[in-house]
Amino acid sequence: MQVLGLIPARSGSTRVPGKNIRPFAGGDPLFVRTIRTSLDSRLDRVILSTDSEEYADLGRRNGAEVPFLRPSELASANATALSVVRHCLKYLADTDGWVPDAVAYLQPTSPFRRFTQIDDGIAMLEQTTADTVLSMEPVHQFPAFMWYIDTEGRPARLMPDMKRAERSQDQSTLYLESTTIVISRTGYLQAAPEDALIMNHDNLTPILIDRESAIDINTEEDFAYAEFIAYQRLARTEEYK
Repeated sequence: MQVLGLIPARSGSTRVPGKNIRPFAGGDPLFVRTIRTSLDSRLDRVILSTDSEEYADLGRRNGAEVPFLRPSELASANATALSVVRHCLKYLADTDGWVPDAVAYLQPTSPFRRFTQIDDGIAMLEQTTADTVLSMEPVHQFPAFMWYIDTEGRPARLMPDMKRAERSQDQSTLYLESTTIVISRTGYLQAAPEDALIMNHDNLTPILIDRESAIDINTEEDFAYAEFIAYQRLARTEEYK
């Protein structure tokens, strides 16, 4: 199976300005971390999809292919992941005559993704007929303890059939989907409706990951928390040298 690693890194981030280019935990920018992790994996090609020449130059210097700049209409906050993937697939087919069997969509906002998780995801896709391998983490906030405010302004249980909330250790094991690992077959990506997601929720195989690997940076608070985790890891490494 030939798998493309596609790293999306547009220059205009609204919630966290300059998120993709900002040094992370005193080191490389987020998308450079993702490039290096991807290059360590068994991905056949690693391509950076960006609208920025600055990002493109940095991506090339760190080993990624940057064969094009993404058009402006695919670099807005409204552009879908599927449209970005399809743009890259069409370019590769038209220019190189290459159509991968699957695409790993590797967002830079997952700084603790490991190359072994990418490899495990590819192996799982090879061993199944699923369209997508999607990462999932165990939940730590259980639906049994959740409430909402109804139309009359009163609190109501999200799960009204439960007469009382049980202890967390008595809850069933539940999982939350994560975009740390998303690997989908090209056939699905090309045939899906325009408004579809890059993962097929009707035909997927889960890859279970830990809570740190599932960290996804979308706000300044997320960025600060992820850096805290990174510095804690560094401190532990230095402690045991």
